[in-house]
Amino acid sequence: MLSKLRILLLLPVAALLACGSSSSLSGGSYPFSTGDYVLNVTPVAGGVATSFTGALLATGAQVTGNLQYNNPNSSCNGQGVAVVGSINTTSGILTLTSAAFSGSTATITIQLPMTFYSNGVTSASGTAVIAGGSCSLASTTLTAVTVPTFDELWTGAITSGPSTGTVSLSVNAPFTTTTSNATVLNASANGAFYATGSLTLNGSNCSATTSLGNLTGLVSGYGLTLNAYDSSSNLVATITANSSTTPANVSINLISGKLGCPTGSYAGTITD
Repeated sequence: MLSKLRILLLLPVAALLACGSSSSLSGGSYPFSTGDYVLNVTPVAGGVATSFTGALLATGAQVTGNLQYNNPNSSCNGQGVAVVGSINTTSGILTLTSAAFSGSTATITIQLPMTFYSNGVTSASGTAVIAGGSCSLASTTLTAVTVPTFDELWTGAITSGPSTGTVSLSVNAPFTTTTSNATVLNASANGAFYATGSLTLNGSNCSATTSLGNLTGLVSGYGLTLNAYDSSSNLVATITANSSTTPANVSINLISGKLGCPTGSYAGTITD
């Protein structure tokens, strides 16, 4: 999990978390990695937990990306926000400015360099403000934190459900993809990284090994969701995982009765 990192921007009002594979650092004397970010804003008076989560692409001192605004008490909740900015190579401040969303504009700063810790996490302080429109937020502080990626082979144990046993989950969720002209984010307009994968489940009550290939889904923060479909595009299984703890938690919901293991919800833990 710690071999590849994803950067998380915490604006102290709520927690933002994200994931992906690590990339080379950009920004010269103030390096900054392409990754999945979370912005948690410090609550202002009377405020509720507010955050941005999403993907940022660093090219030299230039940074672009897609974030999602998260505020359950706001009509702006869940909106995708495009951001663009740069690193001041003298002061080390990364400034990101959003495109307008619901008449509002967000400005985020992060003071580089990031502080690296032995567990593979990095963090940095900063500020955030949303001006105008229906999403406005008074200026407040933030913290930037890296989050380990899901882009790994995960193995572990299923400890509850219709059967106990072992599980293997392979996930491919890179931060970027290369087109004929450039390297671009492998992410949606809301900053969630596209993911594919495969799963193998063996259990004491299974008539055969459950093998699911061609899984598709998204990674957002510490969360992973992958779905499996049959040849008629019917949903046959859903896999979710959360890597905010070590080992990571995994849940498997088998919908089809033709997968080897009994239908129902399984739960366990996995490590990379």
